[in-house]
Amino acid sequence: GAGARGGGRVKLMASKRIPGWKRTKPPPFTQEEVDRHAPLIKSSWKILLETVKWEDIGHMMYINMFALEPALEGMFSSDARIMGSRWLDTFNTMVNDCHIPSKMHVRLETKAAFHIKTGVRTEMMDVMGKAVLKILQDNLGLHWTEPVAEAWKWLWGWLTQSMDLMLTSAYQESSLIQLCWDTCLEKNTQEEIGKRLFDMLVELAPTIKESLQQPRQVMALRLVDMMATIVAFSEDSERMHEEISGLASRHVVYGVKTHLFPILGNVFAAMLQETLAEHWTLEVEAAWGNHYTEVCDLMQLEMKRWQKHAPAALGLWERVGKKWTPKRLGFSLSSRLYQMFPEFVHHFAEEYRHDKDKTVRKRPDDGSMHSAVSAVVGDV
Repeated sequence: GAGARGGGRVKLMASKRIPGWKRTKPPPFTQEEVDRHAPLIKSSWKILLETVKWEDIGHMMYINMFALEPALEGMFSSDARIMGSRWLDTFNTMVNDCHIPSKMHVRLETKAAFHIKTGVRTEMMDVMGKAVLKILQDNLGLHWTEPVAEAWKWLWGWLTQSMDLMLTSAYQESSLIQLCWDTCLEKNTQEEIGKRLFDMLVELAPTIKESLQQPRQVMALRLVDMMATIVAFSEDSERMHEEISGLASRHVVYGVKTHLFPILGNVFAAMLQETLAEHWTLEVEAAWGNHYTEVCDLMQLEMKRWQKHAPAALGLWERVGKKWTPKRLGFSLSSRLYQMFPEFVHHFAEEYRHDKDKTVRKRPDDGSMHSAVSAVVGDV
């Protein structure tokens, strides 16, 4: 198993497994609101990403927030750029999911324990929202219209309600694995845990340091996020199976090798054992080892699926990129689709323009869609 050996049968912090907290329901919303606001949020966010460098957006958020509320700066010990990069990774995912509010709620739910440990309160969402809106307003220019502003205010108001529900829920009971992780967060800051994980990893696998493209501080925070995600999966196996494929695809793109996962398992277990000391019992070791093995096996299986097709897909995409601009590729693909499935393209255009007519039209099957895409690629 992934668990590091050690520890005896010492009495636990809690002598029996504590049931996980009940999942909270997302705040109320109407589909009309989602249909009206989500496209504007996504399109304006896309313009911002095209206008401002990725690494600058998160940095701006913290700079704006500290300017609005200087007292908040004392809560954070990391560099604003590093914190900004981490925040933007999460927030960008939220924006991508804004057409499915319940999905945003689930994603936020996994971060609630972290927010509690760092002292985040619901009322802080107000100043953070103002900081985010200022970035958009300052950089969108003529694209910052009244409907766009209304859409972003709706999103932030909804996220604030979601955060409030989860911060309240996260104080409730959690599983043995979550309990151990919470204990680690009580004894050390996230930054300290991340640095310790990084140092353990380099000590256990010295050659890995040469392949790391990010500085120690950034990698340390990513390791903490990875461990937090694994812990969150212990509370929601359904979500684990839903998200593991996406995580696997990103690992393949980043060049992560599957043989690193057992090593990471030993690093995570060693950190838990070191932090929990006498509370690292055979029961804890077994619970963590079994859970990590399940996550690891599923991740490796999904990565092998992606690796099988990734070289051909990436090679083809590189060829397309050398010959065609994204605009030309999109135009060619849409033209082919229109020739083969005019009704589908017409329906898609109506949805894009937020037409109120929601009549369901026949969607091409996957085989037909594959034919259309293949025809375009064949032109390359």
